[in-house]
Amino acid sequence: MKSVDLRDRASVQELEEIRTKLEKLTEPQLVELFFQVANRFTVGSFSETSSFEDKPVVAYSSYDFQDGKHEGTLSVACVHDPDVYGLGMEFDVFCQSGTCSNCGVSVISYAKKMICRLCGSKVYGT
Repeated sequence: MKSVDLRDRASVQELEEIRTKLEKLTEPQLVELFFQVANRFTVGSFSETSSFEDKPVVAYSSYDFQDGKHEGTLSVACVHDPDVYGLGMEFDVFCQSGTCSNCGVSVISYAKKMICRLCGSKVYGT
């Protein structure tokens, strides 16, 4: 992870201004913005025998509030495929889901054709 100079951190007032602006975003806009910013936080370790890369993600989970139990599915939120939809495509809700055929993670998106947040593969939602 890149080190951050503490003098470059946002002030409490700046954070409040950012929060106010973020609250005006749609869910897809918020996820896209998160990915653009979070890419700088990718942590990786590569050697001759193994490699891994930790990435911050937005994920959705089903939780039964009456039973107090997790339903079992955790889906990683993915952005649209810019090769198909272009840049700045506006979608309203997360209504597509699937499984990445490359890395096997469960995914959810606002677009039928999406990019897996974990491995970068193209995924087709249903």
